[in-house]
Amino acid sequence: MNFPPRSIRWPVLFLSSFLAAIVLLPGCRSGPGESTAPAATGSESRSLLEEKLLRTIELERKLDAVAADAEPDSTEVQRRFHEVSRRYAAIIANSPDHLESRLLYGKLLLRYGDHEGARQQFLAAARINPEIAVIHQQLGTIAAEQDDPTRALAYYFNAVGLEPETAAFHFGLGQLLAAFRERFLEEDVFPREQFDAKLLEAFRRARNLQPDNLAYQMRYGEAFYDVADPEWPAALAHWNRVRHRNDLSPLQRDAVRLHRAHCFLRLQQPDKARPLLQYVDHPALEPTLRSLQQQLSAFPASN
Repeated sequence: MNFPPRSIRWPVLFLSSFLAAIVLLPGCRSGPGESTAPAATGSESRSLLEEKLLRTIELERKLDAVAADAEPDSTEVQRRFHEVSRRYAAIIANSPDHLESRLLYGKLLLRYGDHEGARQQFLAAARINPEIAVIHQQLGTIAAEQDDPTRALAYYFNAVGLEPETAAFHFGLGQLLAAFRERFLEEDVFPREQFDAKLLEAFRRARNLQPDNLAYQMRYGEAFYDVADPEWPAALAHWNRVRHRNDLSPLQRDAVRLHRAHCFLRLQQPDKARPLLQYVDHPALEPTLRSLQQQLSAFPASN
């Protein structure tokens, strides 16, 4: 099927949400009189470290704003990036076991294309505290982008195991399984039936944990196309629920009609598919509409 491009390929923790996650990390918040930085000789005081880190974060936000310009000045972006990078490196040199700094620096490097540098920071963070799920999620994403899906899978299983109630980790696991499905099957990572069940379960968990997230709802429905033997009644039931949402764009509303029509055709119910196709008029969906109309024409005309 030629359905619209999926909304999200890899889960991305943008700076604001990433900062919020770090603030809540075990061991990364200090009570009154406690130092976030290690107490070893040569580490900076908490107040000085926090001041430097906050100043660096502010410079990073300004860097992102310049980089997001419609026509960014590449020289200025590079200058600002090197300045922010230099500040993070200096903080880490003085306090090498400061977890927040490692995570933020790794995120900066990843966002600006230095995957190996980011990987080194996240590995260092994992040595400081291996029980933080977001570290494994970031390492998994890097491994996938470096075409190492087996290593990525191990990291994502770690992330899900550490924080089973975080939807983004289940979603990322599902995306990984879908993106490298053929590789995993060729390498016998799982038997085919078990693999498809794990793929659907990952997206189902993400959907259930964040029911208000439309992207997760759409991707779960699309996941039925990723498996060898879809349960079309379950797929139809899902799309029937999604169609009642009030946050669908015109494109998404038409896409849901096409998904429902496709399910009805698979279930040998062309009379229920036909009226749905008549309502679809978004130009971006025309190829899919024509494909389904062709499939509909193969059924005997209704009386």
